[in-house]
Amino acid sequence: MLTDRGRINRFERRVVAKDSALGDQRLAFRQQPGLTFVHRDEFCQLLLSFKKLVRSDEPSVRFRGLLDVESGERYLIEQEELFAGCT
Repeated sequence: MLTDRGRINRFERRVVAKDSALGDQRLAFRQQPGLTFVHRDEFCQLLLSFKKLVRSDEPSVRFRGLLDVESGERYLIEQEELFAGCT
């Protein structure tokens, strides 16, 4: 990220600012009630379960989600974690 003079170039500065804003948005989103954040293994288990689930993504903060139709519980995961290791 640093140039040869030790400064961040303009493009990289925008990327850092965008990531920082995304982190703030995610933090605020996590404060909402009725959400359960899960890790990759648990998310995959939910996908394979017999629960009645529908997709419930939050694209603005890059969360992938599942909504349990019967209980109203919403399970979310950061898409970077979900896709980690995929090629």
